[in-house]
Amino acid sequence: MRVSDRWMYEQNTSTLQRQKTAHAKALGEVSSGTRVTHPWEDPAAAGRAVAHEANTKAFSAVGTAVQRASDELNSIDAGLGDVVESLSRARELAVQLSNDSYSASERAGAAAEVTGLFNSVVASLNREVGGRYVFGGYKDGSAPFDAAGNFLGDGNVRKVEVAKGVWQDASIATDAAIKGVGGGTDVLATLQNLATALSTNNTTNVRASLDLLSSSISQVSQARSQAGAHAALFDVAQATARAGRDDEQAQLSSEVDADPFDAATRLAQAEASLEASIESVSRSGKLTLLGKM
Repeated sequence: MRVSDRWMYEQNTSTLQRQKTAHAKALGEVSSGTRVTHPWEDPAAAGRAVAHEANTKAFSAVGTAVQRASDELNSIDAGLGDVVESLSRARELAVQLSNDSYSASERAGAAAEVTGLFNSVVASLNREVGGRYVFGGYKDGSAPFDAAGNFLGDGNVRKVEVAKGVWQDASIATDAAIKGVGGGTDVLATLQNLATALSTNNTTNVRASLDLLSSSISQVSQARSQAGAHAALFDVAQATARAGRDDEQAQLSSEVDADPFDAATRLAQAEASLEASIESVSRSGKLTLLGKM
Protein backbone atom coordinates (compact mmCIF):
# COMPACT_ATOMS: atom_id res chain seq x y z
CA MET A 1 0.00 0.00 0.00
CA ARG A 2 2.81 2.33 0.91
CA VAL A 3 4.50 1.73 -2.44
CA SER A 4 1.27 2.37 -4.31
CA ASP A 5 0.57 5.57 -2.38
CA ARG A 6 4.09 6.87 -2.94
CA TRP A 7 3.90 6.06 -6.66
CA MET A 8 0.60 7.92 -6.95
CA TYR A 9 2.07 10.89 -5.12
CA GLU A 10 5.06 11.02 -7.45
CA GLN A 11 2.82 10.74 -10.52
CA ASN A 12 0.58 13.50 -9.29
CA THR A 13 3.59 15.67 -8.49
CA SER A 14 4.92 15.14 -12.01
CA THR A 15 1.53 16.04 -13.47
CA LEU A 16 1.44 19.15 -11.27
CA GLN A 17 4.76 20.34 -12.70
CA ARG A 18 3.46 19.89 -16.24
CA GLN A 19 0.29 21.78 -15.36
CA LYS A 20 2.35 24.60 -13.84
CA THR A 21 4.36 24.84 -17.06
CA ALA A 22 1.20 24.85 -19.17
CA HIS A 23 -0.39 27.46 -16.93
CA ALA A 24 2.70 29.68 -17.07
CA LYS A 25 2.74 29.44 -20.87
CA ALA A 26 -0.96 30.25 -21.16
CA LEU A 27 -0.59 33.15 -18.73
CA GLY A 28 2.39 34.44 -20.72
CA GLU A 29 0.40 34.33 -23.96
CA VAL A 30 -2.46 36.29 -22.42
CA SER A 31 -0.21 38.93 -20.85
CA SER A 32 2.20 39.35 -23.80
CA GLY A 33 -0.14 38.56 -26.69
CA THR A 34 2.57 36.34 -28.16
CA ARG A 35 2.10 32.65 -28.90
CA VAL A 36 5.64 31.78 -30.04
CA THR A 37 8.41 33.32 -27.96
CA HIS A 38 11.08 30.64 -28.41
CA PRO A 39 11.78 28.59 -31.57
CA TRP A 40 11.26 25.26 -29.82
CA GLU A 41 7.69 26.16 -28.96
CA ASP A 42 6.72 25.85 -32.65
CA PRO A 43 9.76 25.31 -34.92
CA ALA A 44 7.77 25.54 -38.16
CA ALA A 45 6.03 28.78 -37.19
CA ALA A 46 9.29 30.21 -35.86
CA GLY A 47 11.00 29.49 -39.19
CA ARG A 48 8.25 31.17 -41.15
CA ALA A 49 8.31 34.10 -38.72
CA VAL A 50 12.03 34.64 -39.36
CA ALA A 51 11.37 34.76 -43.12
CA HIS A 52 8.47 37.22 -42.69
CA GLU A 53 10.57 39.43 -40.43
CA ALA A 54 13.40 39.49 -42.98
CA ASN A 55 10.95 40.35 -45.76
CA THR A 56 9.43 43.10 -43.61
CA LYS A 57 12.85 44.67 -43.13
CA ALA A 58 13.58 44.40 -46.86
CA PHE A 59 10.33 46.15 -47.79
CA SER A 60 10.97 48.81 -45.16
CA ALA A 61 14.46 49.44 -46.54
CA VAL A 62 13.06 49.78 -50.06
CA GLY A 63 10.40 52.14 -48.77
CA THR A 64 13.00 54.33 -47.06
CA ALA A 65 15.21 54.49 -50.15
CA VAL A 66 12.25 55.16 -52.41
CA GLN A 67 10.97 57.93 -50.14
CA ARG A 68 14.35 59.67 -50.24
CA ALA A 69 14.51 59.32 -54.01
CA SER A 70 11.00 60.73 -54.29
CA ASP A 71 11.94 63.72 -52.13
CA GLU A 72 15.00 64.36 -54.30
CA LEU A 73 13.04 64.10 -57.53
CA ASN A 74 10.46 66.54 -56.19
CA SER A 75 13.31 68.92 -55.41
CA ILE A 76 14.71 68.43 -58.93
CA ASP A 77 11.28 69.15 -60.38
CA ALA A 78 10.98 72.34 -58.33
CA GLY A 79 14.49 73.43 -59.28
CA LEU A 80 13.91 72.90 -62.98
CA GLY A 81 10.60 74.73 -62.68
CA ASP A 82 12.47 77.75 -61.29
CA VAL A 83 14.97 77.51 -64.16
CA VAL A 84 12.18 77.51 -66.75
CA GLU A 85 10.61 80.58 -65.13
CA SER A 86 13.96 82.41 -65.20
CA LEU A 87 14.56 81.47 -68.83
CA SER A 88 11.05 82.57 -69.79
CA ARG A 89 11.61 85.94 -68.14
CA ALA A 90 14.98 86.28 -69.89
CA ARG A 91 13.30 85.62 -73.24
CA GLU A 92 10.65 88.23 -72.52
CA LEU A 93 13.42 90.74 -71.91
CA ALA A 94 15.26 89.67 -75.07
CA VAL A 95 12.11 90.10 -77.17
CA GLN A 96 11.42 93.49 -75.64
CA LEU A 97 14.98 94.87 -75.78
CA SER A 98 15.64 93.61 -79.30
CA ASN A 99 13.43 96.50 -80.46
CA ASP A 100 15.56 99.36 -81.75
CA SER A 101 13.42 101.87 -79.90
CA TYR A 102 15.13 101.04 -76.62
CA SER A 103 18.23 102.88 -75.46
CA ALA A 104 21.61 101.57 -74.36
CA SER A 105 20.87 102.51 -70.75
CA GLU A 106 17.62 100.56 -70.82
CA ARG A 107 19.43 97.54 -72.18
CA ALA A 108 22.05 97.92 -69.45
CA GLY A 109 19.27 97.79 -66.87
CA ALA A 110 17.88 94.64 -68.50
CA ALA A 111 21.40 93.17 -68.49
CA ALA A 112 21.51 93.56 -64.72
CA GLU A 113 18.19 91.71 -64.43
CA VAL A 114 19.42 88.87 -66.67
CA THR A 115 22.54 88.58 -64.51
CA GLY A 116 20.25 88.25 -61.51
CA LEU A 117 18.30 85.56 -63.34
CA PHE A 118 21.57 83.74 -64.07
CA ASN A 119 22.49 83.80 -60.38
CA SER A 120 19.02 82.57 -59.47
CA VAL A 121 19.37 79.64 -61.89
CA VAL A 122 22.73 78.69 -60.39
CA ALA A 123 21.20 78.78 -56.90
CA SER A 124 18.28 76.61 -58.04
CA LEU A 125 20.68 74.06 -59.49
CA ASN A 126 22.74 73.96 -56.30
CA ARG A 127 19.85 72.83 -54.11
CA GLU A 128 20.31 69.88 -51.78
CA VAL A 129 18.15 67.38 -49.94
CA GLY A 130 19.46 65.71 -46.81
CA GLY A 131 23.03 66.82 -47.55
CA ARG A 132 22.97 65.54 -51.14
CA TYR A 133 23.18 67.96 -54.07
CA VAL A 134 20.48 66.60 -56.34
CA PHE A 135 21.93 67.98 -59.60
CA GLY A 136 25.47 66.70 -59.00
CA GLY A 137 25.13 63.16 -60.32
CA TYR A 138 27.47 60.87 -58.40
CA LYS A 139 29.46 63.93 -57.22
CA ASP A 140 26.71 64.92 -54.82
CA GLY A 141 28.79 65.98 -51.84
CA SER A 142 29.41 69.55 -52.98
CA ALA A 143 27.68 72.22 -55.07
CA PRO A 144 27.63 71.13 -58.74
CA PHE A 145 27.86 74.67 -60.16
CA ASP A 146 30.26 77.47 -59.29
CA ALA A 147 29.42 81.16 -59.43
CA ALA A 148 30.58 81.37 -63.06
CA GLY A 149 28.20 78.58 -64.13
CA ASN A 150 30.84 75.89 -64.56
CA PHE A 151 29.54 72.37 -63.97
CA LEU A 152 31.55 70.57 -61.29
CA GLY A 153 29.34 67.47 -61.00
CA ASP A 154 29.06 64.61 -63.45
CA GLY A 155 26.47 63.34 -65.90
CA ASN A 156 25.68 60.10 -64.10
CA VAL A 157 22.09 59.30 -63.20
CA ARG A 158 21.58 57.79 -59.75
CA LYS A 159 19.40 54.69 -59.52
CA VAL A 160 17.42 53.19 -56.67
CA GLU A 161 16.24 49.58 -56.29
CA VAL A 162 12.44 49.67 -56.17
CA ALA A 163 12.04 45.88 -56.04
CA LYS A 164 14.42 42.95 -55.98
CA GLY A 165 16.64 43.37 -59.04
CA VAL A 166 14.57 46.29 -60.39
CA TRP A 167 16.34 49.66 -60.55
CA GLN A 168 14.77 53.01 -61.39
CA ASP A 169 16.38 56.34 -62.34
CA ALA A 170 16.36 58.69 -59.36
CA SER A 171 17.90 61.81 -60.90
CA ILE A 172 18.55 63.42 -64.29
CA ALA A 173 21.63 63.87 -66.48
CA THR A 174 22.39 67.45 -65.49
CA ASP A 175 25.21 67.86 -68.00
CA ALA A 176 22.76 67.27 -70.85
CA ALA A 177 19.81 69.15 -69.33
CA ILE A 178 21.73 72.29 -68.39
CA LYS A 179 25.06 72.34 -70.22
CA GLY A 180 23.80 70.81 -73.46
CA VAL A 181 26.23 67.89 -73.50
CA GLY A 182 25.37 65.61 -76.40
CA GLY A 183 24.23 68.30 -78.81
CA GLY A 184 21.92 70.51 -76.75
CA THR A 185 22.06 74.11 -75.60
CA ASP A 186 24.22 75.46 -72.80
CA VAL A 187 21.51 77.13 -70.73
CA LEU A 188 23.82 79.09 -68.47
CA ALA A 189 26.05 80.26 -71.31
CA THR A 190 22.93 81.45 -73.15
CA LEU A 191 21.97 83.65 -70.20
CA GLN A 192 25.51 84.97 -69.89
CA ASN A 193 25.68 85.81 -73.58
CA LEU A 194 22.34 87.60 -73.40
CA ALA A 195 23.54 89.67 -70.44
CA THR A 196 26.69 90.58 -72.37
CA ALA A 197 24.73 91.52 -75.50
CA LEU A 198 22.41 93.74 -73.49
CA SER A 199 25.19 95.42 -71.54
CA THR A 200 27.11 96.18 -74.77
CA ASN A 201 23.96 97.37 -76.54
CA ASN A 202 24.38 94.68 -79.24
CA THR A 203 20.87 94.22 -80.59
CA THR A 204 22.05 91.70 -83.22
CA ASN A 205 23.23 89.30 -80.50
CA VAL A 206 20.15 90.01 -78.42
CA ARG A 207 17.98 88.85 -81.33
CA ALA A 208 20.27 85.86 -81.89
CA SER A 209 19.65 84.74 -78.31
CA LEU A 210 15.92 84.27 -78.87
CA ASP A 211 16.16 80.87 -80.55
CA LEU A 212 18.73 79.69 -78.00
CA LEU A 213 16.47 80.76 -75.16
CA SER A 214 13.54 78.89 -76.73
CA SER A 215 15.72 75.80 -77.11
CA SER A 216 16.86 76.14 -73.50
CA ILE A 217 13.28 76.35 -72.23
CA SER A 218 12.31 73.27 -74.25
CA GLN A 219 15.40 71.36 -73.11
CA VAL A 220 14.87 72.08 -69.41
CA SER A 221 11.14 71.40 -69.68
CA GLN A 222 11.87 68.00 -71.18
CA ALA A 223 14.24 67.18 -68.33
CA ARG A 224 11.57 68.28 -65.88
CA SER A 225 9.06 65.96 -67.53
CA GLN A 226 11.51 63.08 -67.12
CA ALA A 227 11.94 63.89 -63.44
CA GLY A 228 8.16 63.98 -63.04
CA ALA A 229 7.79 60.61 -64.73
CA HIS A 230 10.45 59.13 -62.45
CA ALA A 231 8.70 60.59 -59.40
CA ALA A 232 5.40 59.02 -60.45
CA LEU A 233 7.05 55.60 -60.67
CA PHE A 234 8.52 56.06 -57.21
CA ASP A 235 5.07 56.88 -55.87
CA VAL A 236 3.91 53.50 -57.16
CA ALA A 237 7.01 51.80 -55.75
CA GLN A 238 6.40 53.45 -52.38
CA ALA A 239 2.83 52.17 -52.28
CA THR A 240 3.96 48.70 -53.33
CA ALA A 241 6.69 48.59 -50.68
CA ARG A 242 4.24 49.75 -48.02
CA ALA A 243 1.69 47.11 -49.02
CA GLY A 244 4.37 44.41 -49.06
CA ARG A 245 5.63 45.44 -45.62
CA ASP A 246 2.11 45.46 -44.16
CA ASP A 247 1.35 42.04 -45.65
CA GLU A 248 4.56 40.55 -44.24
CA GLN A 249 3.83 42.08 -40.84
CA ALA A 250 0.34 40.59 -40.91
CA GLN A 251 1.69 37.16 -41.76
CA LEU A 252 4.35 37.48 -39.07
CA SER A 253 1.64 38.36 -36.58
CA SER A 254 -0.43 35.34 -37.63
CA GLU A 255 2.55 33.07 -36.94
CA VAL A 256 3.61 34.34 -33.51
CA ASP A 257 0.74 36.35 -32.01
CA ALA A 258 -1.76 34.67 -29.74
CA ASP A 259 -5.47 34.72 -30.48
CA PRO A 260 -6.93 36.61 -27.48
CA PHE A 261 -10.05 34.45 -27.16
CA ASP A 262 -8.17 31.17 -27.65
CA ALA A 263 -5.43 32.23 -25.22
CA ALA A 264 -7.96 33.22 -22.56
CA THR A 265 -9.80 29.91 -23.00
CA ARG A 266 -6.60 27.89 -22.65
CA LEU A 267 -5.60 29.92 -19.60
CA ALA A 268 -8.91 29.12 -17.93
CA GLN A 269 -8.46 25.44 -18.78
CA ALA A 270 -4.88 25.51 -17.49
CA GLU A 271 -5.99 27.14 -14.24
CA ALA A 272 -8.66 24.49 -13.74
CA SER A 273 -6.22 21.68 -14.49
CA LEU A 274 -3.62 23.22 -12.17
CA GLU A 275 -6.12 23.45 -9.32
CA ALA A 276 -7.12 19.82 -9.89
CA SER A 277 -3.48 18.74 -9.88
CA ILE A 278 -2.80 20.63 -6.66
CA GLU A 279 -5.78 18.91 -5.06
CA SER A 280 -4.60 15.49 -6.29
CA VAL A 281 -1.10 16.05 -4.95
CA SER A 282 -2.55 17.16 -1.64
CA ARG A 283 -4.70 14.06 -1.34
CA SER A 284 -1.96 11.65 -2.37
CA GLY A 285 0.47 13.37 -0.02
CA LYS A 286 -1.88 12.80 2.88
CA LEU A 287 -2.25 9.11 1.93
CA THR A 288 1.51 8.72 1.79
CA LEU A 289 1.92 10.24 5.22
CA LEU A 290 -0.79 7.95 6.63
CA GLY A 291 0.94 4.95 5.12
CA LYS A 292 4.11 5.78 7.04
CA MET A 293 2.33 5.88 10.38
